[in-house]
Amino acid sequence: MTISHVTGLILIDCWESDSTMVPIKVNKKRNKSTNKFFINLIDNLNRFEFAGIINAGTHGIKTSMVVQDYLNAHLNRVSILNEQYKFFELRKLNQWKNINHWLVVGTTWQICVHLNDIGLCSFSTMMRQHPELNFYGASWGFLKHNLTTTTDEDFDTDLLTWSGCGELFKLTAEAPGGQRFAIHPTVAIRNKYIDATPH
Repeated sequence: MTISHVTGLILIDCWESDSTMVPIKVNKKRNKSTNKFFINLIDNLNRFEFAGIINAGTHGIKTSMVVQDYLNAHLNRVSILNEQYKFFELRKLNQWKNINHWLVVGTTWQICVHLNDIGLCSFSTMMRQHPELNFYGASWGFLKHNLTTTTDEDFDTDLLTWSGCGELFKLTAEAPGGQRFAIHPTVAIRNKYIDATPH
């Protein structure tokens, strides 16, 4: 599998606080990110050719300007959604129905990226019913609570199961440890993340 096979992108909570923005003059006053995570993220995303891009973000939170500029440059391929059922509605449309390999990126690794309704826990359970779907992550693709970027070790120790796939990591459809849960698997996985995450 090469990055050319990955034709879908899902951005989760790519928000940026005002403290990482500085005003500069470019014809008129405009905010520009100083956040190296987002700058590096977009540099890496520019290596891909995405047919479809989903921006899944918490309502009312300001998207990083670097990410917003990226979205604006690909506007005809962007959809904004926050609910899992809308993901399947979107996939009924011609432009989206053949996108089966999705790169997932965003902030923050421990909670938002995993627990968002359009997030890794949902994807890991969704793949059981939709085996044609594949979701990938990259060590440069996620920001953690401590404002550092994920490492290979984060994928190795994650409660979800990942396998190495070139420079990417592929999410598997199994529940952690291959366990079968008495309650819905997504709820069980979310509970584990909430319990394991420092507040």
